[in-house]
Amino acid sequence: HAAPFAGLLPASARASAVVAKAAKRKAAAGKRKPAKPAAFDLKKAMLVAMRAHQDLWRLDPQRECSRDVYVRADGGSRFFFAGKAVGAAGRCDAASAVLLQKRAILEHARLLHPELEQMHRLSRPLQLWAAPADSEVSVARKVQALESLEGARLSRAMREDADAGATLAGFDPDQPESDGRAGFSAPPRPGGVR
Repeated sequence: HAAPFAGLLPASARASAVVAKAAKRKAAAGKRKPAKPAAFDLKKAMLVAMRAHQDLWRLDPQRECSRDVYVRADGGSRFFFAGKAVGAAGRCDAASAVLLQKRAILEHARLLHPELEQMHRLSRPLQLWAAPADSEVSVARKVQALESLEGARLSRAMREDADAGATLAGFDPDQPESDGRAGFSAPPRPGGVR
């Protein structure tokens, strides 16, 4: 809008006001906020992970790149089974396969186990733990120890390959029981966590 006394200003003052406003608009356009990253789509991430798991699982018959994945709330006494992770043989070890899918695994575990969701809402960090592939019965019997993945890290090259779209890992999520109960959980083996 024009100032109420715009007609009283000399033409040069009106012109410089127009130039100043245009300069402000141009500066504001250059300071636009960067676009927000797309929201995490658990359904899409899980479908991609499950398809990759089907393909990679067949290529790892010795289960060297595979792990059963558990989630525990920091300081919690129970380990909740989340599913099975597998890495691409020769390209991705088992711990890295879990880490590449950390967000999907933790989100899935929170949906599957209400106790984990409650701990998350109380700002208790969730931790990833692993056991050898297909060892659920041994874990339940407290024969198999669980291994913390707290110190595990991804290499820069592996992260870049994953970001570029390489299929390095897959995940097969645990499902609720047919009666709607949450999946498997177990207390740790005495002295059996590393």
